[in-house]
Amino acid sequence: MFIPTHIIGGLLIGKITGNYVPALIGATLIDLDHLAVYAKHGLLLKPWRLLKIISDKEDTLGYQRNFLHSIFAFIPICFILFFINFDFALSFSLGYACHLLFDALDDADFYPFFPWKKINPVRNPHNILNTMLSKVGRRLPQQQTMRHSDSNGVNLHGPIKYFSKQEFIFALILFILWVI
Repeated sequence: MFIPTHIIGGLLIGKITGNYVPALIGATLIDLDHLAVYAKHGLLLKPWRLLKIISDKEDTLGYQRNFLHSIFAFIPICFILFFINFDFALSFSLGYACHLLFDALDDADFYPFFPWKKINPVRNPHNILNTMLSKVGRRLPQQQTMRHSDSNGVNLHGPIKYFSKQEFIFALILFILWVI
């Protein structure tokens, strides 16, 4: 999802928890891992090329959604924060989870087990998760289900097209929910 959608998600979590700042930090700061990739490719000082890259669902630079977009970062960061300040951690964690959920809903690549992209909990054909996903996959088009293979591990693709009219409508609905 694009940053305005994450901001609106953070605002919604902030309204629910009554603590806007940590919710907004959790919902938006996670995209800092994109900056490392942009800096590596010298895009931070090339705004038009950067805009073209960030508005394209294809990850032509490689791993724009990397470590901070992984459960391997989410769990320890949130765990540590809960020991430091419970109220902050609760809003931050919900904002962070909201960010990960929103990224799983769009159709761009999202590997929740990054950097170990080859981890695939659904490889076993007798696994209950694999059975459930295969049933869901029969009812939904392929792009709306969890795509998985032995070479790529779990790669989530959702029904909302990245940086599209669909995402704008989704963000608008979230904004209306926040205003209500």
